[in-house]
Amino acid sequence: MEDLYENTNVNELKFKDFDLTEKNKYKILNKEYNNKNGIIIFYAPWCSHCQDMVNYWDNIAINFKNIYPICSVNTDDFKNSNNMLMSFFNIRHFPTIKEFNKENIISKNELNVSKDSLTNYIWSKVYSK
Repeated sequence: MEDLYENTNVNELKFKDFDLTEKNKYKILNKEYNNKNGIIIFYAPWCSHCQDMVNYWDNIAINFKNIYPICSVNTDDFKNSNNMLMSFFNIRHFPTIKEFNKENIISKNELNVSKDSLTNYIWSKVYSK
């Protein structure tokens, strides 16, 4: 299946974009994200809720372009070994949202913020030290 975010402003990540060598300190390798907090959406292209959220996440990515990256991972992308990321990040349902901090370290916990409060949450992260 194709990547849901392929033609959007959400950055599609692949297995190769992660440093998984240090347990509990998994990182994104993309230097573009240095010194920025951001979100990773782990999804499956067959998931109807994931499909319904594409435009929402694209709009968030447009609004916060260059200041708060919105990224995604297609966990059904076997060709790029993305399916292996499910065990590293303990993905049990779709979509699963994880944060990364300014050091590119990905949170172990799932982000639980309502759709209504997400914009305010992101602004609070943009201005956090």
